[in-house]
Amino acid sequence: MSWDASNARVVREMINQESNLTDQRLRWLTTLQGLLFAALGFAADRSRVLIFLLAAVGIFTSLSVFVSLCCAAVSTRRLKQQWRDNQPEDYKGPPVIGISVPPWIEIFLPWFSLPAVFILVWITIAIIVGKRLSL
Repeated sequence: MSWDASNARVVREMINQESNLTDQRLRWLTTLQGLLFAALGFAADRSRVLIFLLAAVGIFTSLSVFVSLCCAAVSTRRLKQQWRDNQPEDYKGPPVIGISVPPWIEIFLPWFSLPAVFILVWITIAIIVGKRLSL
């Protein structure tokens, strides 16, 4: 079966859907992390156990969102590859995605770097609180 311009439109829409899901997941992640950091401000001098719980929730949710963002990235990569493999030679329409970056650059993009940054921050907070406990 040969692909045509209608397939380009479908692939473009599917990539757009993955992009929308990525946006929603990043908004959810940053909103939740903001709430957790606000709760940390209230708990800082009151309960070390609560700080550890907040850190655990922060780490877990960051990992969870990171996995879902990786799935979206893999899905988008597969869609782009399927289009490249099946694009008609006479296709004159627009590309299915504006720009593609190499995988080594992707690690610096927000959907990969933000969850990692949040994880590192929460681990650092847990280590600092743990050291304060042992003093």
